[in-house]
Amino acid sequence: MARDLADLPRLVISPVDTVRLPSPGLRGLAFDEGGAWFLMSTHRGLSAPDSAFTATLLRWDSSTGSADTLLTEEASFETGLAYDGEFLWAAGSLLGQPSLIYQIDPATAEIPLTLPTRGHHPGGLVFDDEYLWQVDADARKFFRLEREEGKVSRRVSSPSFYPTGLAYDGYHFWNADASTGRIYRLRGFNGRIDGVVSEDIYLRPGEFTTLGFDGEALWIATSTDSVAIRYAIHD
Repeated sequence: MARDLADLPRLVISPVDTVRLPSPGLRGLAFDEGGAWFLMSTHRGLSAPDSAFTATLLRWDSSTGSADTLLTEEASFETGLAYDGEFLWAAGSLLGQPSLIYQIDPATAEIPLTLPTRGHHPGGLVFDDEYLWQVDADARKFFRLEREEGKVSRRVSSPSFYPTGLAYDGYHFWNADASTGRIYRLRGFNGRIDGVVSEDIYLRPGEFTTLGFDGEALWIATSTDSVAIRYAIHD
């Protein structure tokens, strides 16, 4: 790591809401003004699955708390979710095939475009108002991608050894790491680590943790739980 864990400032977040999920297996979150999309997968571990899995993309209405199925895919995308204002983006791979990033039209549930991932074990995806970012656990990096052809225009080293979830709050990246079980914060403009969520608040080693930011609060969920928790961020 760029800085020793003991030297990192401890960040304080506090739970403000709990959202019940239809099942365990949340592996991607994306938001707009009306609610959220949840990417649910029957694959809940860390390594690539050795058998077929099913991914379901749900549309969650924040006003009613209900979720409707947008589409279900067998053994394709199964991790990470981002929304760029027009399209959703999710990552994954067919068994034995290279990993891909899938562009999904939320109005039609069609997949008009696929892009190659960077690395071989994609995790979180996030849109920063201009670029798509992808985490990869094998490469231990965040990659900034051009959405048209998937060209990498920037690389940022992850804070630790097995990055999974990724969120962007407009200034910081938040990254969950399965090896340490912690959530780190990095400055978006230079990629430097500036804090870690206090272990008294969050510590889940060995878990695939999904993160999201809805414009006000940080969402945290592991793929083995049936809830997602919203946290207020305290500076």
